[in-house]
Amino acid sequence: LPRIVAIYPLDEQYQGRDVSGNRNPTGTFVGVRTGPGPDGWPNTATEFFGNRNSYVEFPNNGKLDAKNSITVLAWVLHLGYAGPIFNFNRGPGWGVHLWMTKPRQFFARFVRRGGRFTTPLVTHGNNVRYKAWNFVGASFDGNTGMATLWVNNRPVVRSNIGKIRLATNRPVRMGAKIGDRRYFRGRVSCVQVYSVALTRKQVINAARRCFKRQPPPTPPPPVCRTVVDLGFLIDGSGSIEYHGRGNFRLMLRFIKSIVVTLPISRTQSRVGAVLFSTNPFPLFRFGQLNTITHVQQAIDSIRYPRGKTYIGKALAYTRIFLFGRRRQRNRKRVLIMLTDGISQDRVGRQASLLKAKGVEVFVVGIGRALKRRQLLQIATDRNHVSVVSFRGLAALSKMIRSKICQLVQPTG
Repeated sequence: LPRIVAIYPLDEQYQGRDVSGNRNPTGTFVGVRTGPGPDGWPNTATEFFGNRNSYVEFPNNGKLDAKNSITVLAWVLHLGYAGPIFNFNRGPGWGVHLWMTKPRQFFARFVRRGGRFTTPLVTHGNNVRYKAWNFVGASFDGNTGMATLWVNNRPVVRSNIGKIRLATNRPVRMGAKIGDRRYFRGRVSCVQVYSVALTRKQVINAARRCFKRQPPPTPPPPVCRTVVDLGFLIDGSGSIEYHGRGNFRLMLRFIKSIVVTLPISRTQSRVGAVLFSTNPFPLFRFGQLNTITHVQQAIDSIRYPRGKTYIGKALAYTRIFLFGRRRQRNRKRVLIMLTDGISQDRVGRQASLLKAKGVEVFVVGIGRALKRRQLLQIATDRNHVSVVSFRGLAALSKMIRSKICQLVQPTG
């Protein structure tokens, strides 16, 4: 990337320091804090709180003065209404400035050296996502007079404002400008200033300039403190994939998201599973797989069988295959059944026999081709019935985990 003027990561490590090698003076942080950045890492952005006492100010000793041509880029997460992102003038006067002027509106104005305004560049529509990270910027080519607004690596507004000298010779303010009651609320990361108008390829290359090379750490999922024998009864009938290719995999992903919270071992929680369509298919019993890794591998290897929907037959088989032995003391028995259709056999008697063995039954009905009365027959009670779309399974996982388990967040 050419002719770098300044790079401000705005993270916990560098705060207001310039890492471009040009040794620009360090910025002053007032009423801000660090927060998660666009790369997912904690403390890789600066958060502004939307008031006059929440800002960052950079001195300008001349090294920031890109008077002929310029590109300013930044990662921005906007949470407020309007306010300055990067403003060449503390106020009340004006220099070149990049602002959010509405929740989804990005604005830039290239001001002449003497303070005269040019026509602003303003985004319209939904180019800028609200309450989400956007890589935004503005560039001006002094050789052609062409000004450009960039949003997420795309030039979204272009205008020829004439060949001018830019007002970039004043200190820079972010978040709040003296004499203006609009204040930026949100987070900003990795502000970059260049003394040329970057091409699209160069803008794309700049987008990940401050990102860490390795992926962000994922926090450990909460662990289930309850000792449980957790069974899954999984619908593999033909209608699953008929309503959308990949739906069966979404069901398996949902099951894995619940399993990952269990302390699985011979002496703690155990997992078993039965697949069904026209007939039930045994997958694995309680105690057969004794680590989370082995359980997840077994779930990944499940093949989609197709066929019809016989839930009554599947419940009878599950009662014997998974819950046929005597219940152990202090061990909760739970079955989660997933189905997207109406059973072609009766379910009431087999569901009652299963629940009589002390099994708490959750029913997850997926889609619209369901009989709610039938789901209520199978489940422990109406609080154990959920109806969602295939895409809604992921959001349901947390709620069911909390009902099954006493969840604790691991430390360390």
